[in-house]
Amino acid sequence: MKRFSFLLATLTIVGVLGWAAPTQAATITFTESTIASGILGGTPFTNALVTVVLTADTSGAFQPEPVALPEFWTNPGIATLTISGLGTATFNDPGGYSAIVFPPAAIPGCPCFSIFEGGTGIVGLFDASLAGYELQTAFGPLTSTGGGLATEPDGSPVAFSTTAGTLFLTEGGDEVTFTATVAATAVPEPASLSLLAIGALGASAARRRRRRQNSSIGERSIRSGA
Repeated sequence: MKRFSFLLATLTIVGVLGWAAPTQAATITFTESTIASGILGGTPFTNALVTVVLTADTSGAFQPEPVALPEFWTNPGIATLTISGLGTATFNDPGGYSAIVFPPAAIPGCPCFSIFEGGTGIVGLFDASLAGYELQTAFGPLTSTGGGLATEPDGSPVAFSTTAGTLFLTEGGDEVTFTATVAATAVPEPASLSLLAIGALGASAARRRRRRQNSSIGERSIRSGA
């Protein structure tokens, strides 16, 4: 009866783990680069390679207006900036940063992609191949028409806060290269978990057998002595 119970428990665990779906934690990195001029922390740069990177998670993508704008997607994350010759900094506006895909229904001339600080795009591009992209999978590399540089209502460049000082982009952004890459870290698969469970149960059974054997030997020794 005990052997049957052990077998039933083993099969139950194997069955449950076998049905469990493997899970993954996936980091997605959105990278945009363009040639631009401007000022970072008081230091001017001219026709330098400017790269903006947003690191997010595939599970963070969502639709702000799923009914009215089903192709409008956003994915929040942490944004960094690299300017050739000046180094790397982190954008630090408390309003946060997001990767955004706009459909034509939202903005004429789209679909387009941009990394946003609050309500302002840092760098963006337009391309028809972005239609239907949901910010959860790898994409590109794609080089296409840039959206230009963000300006204030009076035409002055937008000030972006970074750990290296304030960033002003004054010229460029007419052509942008965009890439999205996904790095997945897999957790143990169900088959591996099943083997671990069987091993644990087997070890437990072996310990029980040893205890029974030791108990039998002890009883025989007592009887022999009697």
